[in-house]
Amino acid sequence: MLLTTTFAILLALAFAAFGRAFCRPRQISLETLNLWFLTGAGVSAGILFPLTIAFQGKAVVIVLALLAASLLIAAVRGAARTRGSDRVGVPDDTRDGLPDLRDPVSLLLAALVACGVALFLFLDYRFGFMFDGFQIWAVKAKLLYVRGDLSPLPFTFAHDHLPRVLRWYPPLVPMYGALVSRAAAPFRAEEFRFELIKPVFGVFFLSLVCSTYFCALRLGSRRAALLAAALVSFVPVLISYGAGGYADMPLAAYVAAIACSAASARDRSSPNSPLYWLIASLLMVKAEGAILAAIAMAALAGPVVVESLRTGRGAWRPLLGAIPIAGFAVLRAGYYGWLGGAEKTYQLHTRTDLIVGLRRIPETLRLCFGEAVAPSNWGILWPAFAVALAVLWLSVYPAAPRILGAATAICAACYAGIFLFTQWPLKIHIEQGYPRLLSHLAPAAAVVIAVALCGNPPRGEPSPGRPPAG
Repeated sequence: MLLTTTFAILLALAFAAFGRAFCRPRQISLETLNLWFLTGAGVSAGILFPLTIAFQGKAVVIVLALLAASLLIAAVRGAARTRGSDRVGVPDDTRDGLPDLRDPVSLLLAALVACGVALFLFLDYRFGFMFDGFQIWAVKAKLLYVRGDLSPLPFTFAHDHLPRVLRWYPPLVPMYGALVSRAAAPFRAEEFRFELIKPVFGVFFLSLVCSTYFCALRLGSRRAALLAAALVSFVPVLISYGAGGYADMPLAAYVAAIACSAASARDRSSPNSPLYWLIASLLMVKAEGAILAAIAMAALAGPVVVESLRTGRGAWRPLLGAIPIAGFAVLRAGYYGWLGGAEKTYQLHTRTDLIVGLRRIPETLRLCFGEAVAPSNWGILWPAFAVALAVLWLSVYPAAPRILGAATAICAACYAGIFLFTQWPLKIHIEQGYPRLLSHLAPAAAVVIAVALCGNPPRGEPSPGRPPAG
């Protein structure tokens, strides 16, 4: 496990080095490294399909080679820059973003964050995969490891019916596990072992906490950032399903990173910021990423266009950021078309389907509300979010946290809406699915709660670690 943990961390750094090539130059900090890591992982997953078409059986190896080269180039450039510079130490923006542990409340919150991370890592390493964590994500990681690409050709091992089930699941999380196993393979005797890809989920959880912290820091204060990180570190659904090998927690990490990047006016207005690559990467994590990507773009498009028109710089430049999102959407559609068939969990093809769905609205709302307020799933996270959202909209707060809260509520409503057309028994599907879907939004809810509770700096003053807008 120590070997694969080491390679999971090295690959995270390689993803960051690769992702940096797609973003405008910025000073290296913990925040930017995290955003680059998720960007690099998303782009790597996005190119798997064209590499599968062009180099059958070699896609995973080619991606691994690209990542290794990116990490080597970054290391050489970093060493050259260090020799040529007198500055040694922690970058200013990282230092300014660190919590003030002289404050007893901040010290307590930081201790809670550390305990939450330690608890997740213990559960992740101590226990195996849950049902779909194994059947979907772990098995697809082995398919990628053995086949070397996304080929839908028949494959036989243990449960030979599984490859047909796995066709429509996006590849990002399984790809990471396959890359870790492929990189570590020369150093161990046995072939692929499912439990050895669990460190991947620890990396995503650390990314989730980091993104949540810096998002709240941009929108509020150091104390708000620590509170948001502490809240998200103890969400039962995130911990249980994340440690169980589901892709819902990694998708939540992307949602947190998008919220963090969107909190920067410079990232929103720059077509080569990590923001738009992160939104595009949602399509490579889970199918529900398409819903999140559409809502994220809707939340960003209006303010960006208005701001561009007001400053006289032209509205078209920021909209160039939609290019990678459209490109990833085309790749995803092409991949589904190449596989053939269709996913049949939801169905809305006829007028009868629509009528049945409309009749389900009251029951769906009742069941989804019950899952959202269940203390065993959330504690009081979602009731607190509802109160915080009302506080933000009824008080004098900047637009950014209010937009984040509204987008989160819209996503939760859209997630409830898809169950209107499920082909499963409604009650069972909502009980099994809606808590996991809501977990994608938990980081944003935690940020909204923390900002509403702790407040934000006076207007005109940037929060600690946050550059002035512009």
